Amino acid sequence: CAPTGMAAVGLGPHGQTIHTLAGVKVPFRASDYQTMFSRGNLQKWQTIQCLIMDEVGMLSADFLDWLDVHVRQIRRRLLDPFGGIQLIFVGDFAQLGPVPGNLSMQASSNRRRSGGAAAVATTGPPYPPEHPGADCLLNIQEMTAFAFQTALWREANFCHVHLT
Repeated sequence: CAPTGMAAVGLGPHGQTIHTLAGVKVPFRASDYQTMFSRGNLQKWQTIQCLIMDEVGMLSADFLDWLDVHVRQIRRRLLDPFGGIQLIFVGDFAQLGPVPGNLSMQASSNRRRSGGAAAVATTGPPYPPEHPGADCLLNIQEMTAFAFQTALWREANFCHVHLT
């Protein structure tokens, strides 16, 4: 699978997006993952032995972590990364990264109700370019964490292979 349709097409006739494989569309709320618990999706996730994902650098950290949590629940293997599925992630983190924006799970998880309107909590306005360290400090809506910054990545203990 791959994060986008264009990348999935390159995988051949059985390639698909991770969203299609997961049984979720593009999730905007944690409750959007409940579709993974439909009968067909449960059976699919319980039989997968190995997941090969191309262009993993384009996956946001929040999506990957939420997916990991739900796959663990489906497979009833809460202590095993991705429920014990062997993971093969392929990608170049120096190429296209995750798409930033205020619709990521990270931003939407910071929403709070006040007077009937939703407000997004941010870390404040971005620093002006002349501010020391401005190139490192971003507004939360301008950044999306990478897949290698997830709890799953730390727990999975990947063996890294550099292809030349």
